[in-house]
Amino acid sequence: MTHRTVLSTLTIFLILCSFSYAANIILDWNQPAFLHTRVNIGDTVTWRSEGHIKHTVTSTDHTHELDSDVISSYPSSSFSHTFTKAGNYHYTSKANNKEMLGTVIVSQDVFSDAKSLSSLFLAAVIAALLAFVLS
Repeated sequence: MTHRTVLSTLTIFLILCSFSYAANIILDWNQPAFLHTRVNIGDTVTWRSEGHIKHTVTSTDHTHELDSDVISSYPSSSFSHTFTKAGNYHYTSKANNKEMLGTVIVSQDVFSDAKSLSSLFLAAVIAALLAFVLS
């Protein structure tokens, strides 16, 4: 194998290993069943309001972890937050008189290690095949 083939294979391997499994979850204030949700560390949650009532996403524990501007359907707006730490994140809407409360429960993905290993294995197989083809 040449140095060029080794470098190409290593580059492809590193690119393949960098793929993320983070999910994007959309919560609608008008669907109360979805205001309490479970996500994994690294997931992004987006709140939106499809109805005529305006809302905010505001932490109830004064951490300001969740602190949105007003979310409305006209003009269309939303608020997104990527959760980087495990924990229970309680929030409310302060833009209307309703007592709307929600919770995002963030936990370590129990399959993250398996996903990482399978990604690593797949990347190694693809890199080996490319090395064989390029040599």
